[in-house]
Amino acid sequence: MPVLTGVGRVPRAGVDPSVHGATRADIATRPNLAVIVPLALGALLAGCGGPELRFDYDPVWTRQYADRAIVLFAVDDLRAAVTSRQEPPDWVGFERSGFGIPYPVRTAGAEPFASQVENDLLLELRSLGFRVRPSPVPAAEDPGRLSRELGDPAGRGLAVTIRAWQTDAYRSVDVVYRFDVRVIDAEGGVVVNDVVQLEDTVRGTWSRERYEDAVQRVYAGAIRRVVRENGRVMAGLAGADPASPSEGH
Repeated sequence: MPVLTGVGRVPRAGVDPSVHGATRADIATRPNLAVIVPLALGALLAGCGGPELRFDYDPVWTRQYADRAIVLFAVDDLRAAVTSRQEPPDWVGFERSGFGIPYPVRTAGAEPFASQVENDLLLELRSLGFRVRPSPVPAAEDPGRLSRELGDPAGRGLAVTIRAWQTDAYRSVDVVYRFDVRVIDAEGGVVVNDVVQLEDTVRGTWSRERYEDAVQRVYAGAIRRVVRENGRVMAGLAGADPASPSEGH
């Protein structure tokens, strides 16, 4: 009677052909790629400092508010994940591996996200013609404290606080942001009190390049909505007294 070696036989039902003929010891010592690949990717990302995202805002220069002097207060980052120290100030969201494992995304060069937003708001205001004086006083301070920075009795100041910003990139990009925006006058009055927010999903962003492009477009849109496309903020900074405060712009 011939000896059955296990080679060339059709495996029984329920037996994995890839391990048919192997001993239990062989199977037990084989590498589990479903575990090793994500771990290796995580080690690679950790070794290179993790994924980074560069924000490059390029405004349209119009200068229609030429020579109007205003103050831009230091942008405050009051995101819950940052104030609780769960995430650092340069954190902007997550990028997921092919297995859906999230890895924190930082700004390029580890610049605090609030500094990034402040620099781009400064650029946006100057592109509109405002003469902007940056102030180190945090935007979340009370109006009385902010008003003392204005100097000019007819001056106005822009105070922007980040309450939310997070992107979550996988096969699409989930985006959530919220900016609290106030225009302060020299008497400590809040001329404009607005909320600029968004919660959306950007689809078709499966590649790193498309993901970065999608986030850049969302970010640029947020900067414009805070200033250029916000009629009440523009009127308030120009010296007008806009209608009553609104929420959820």
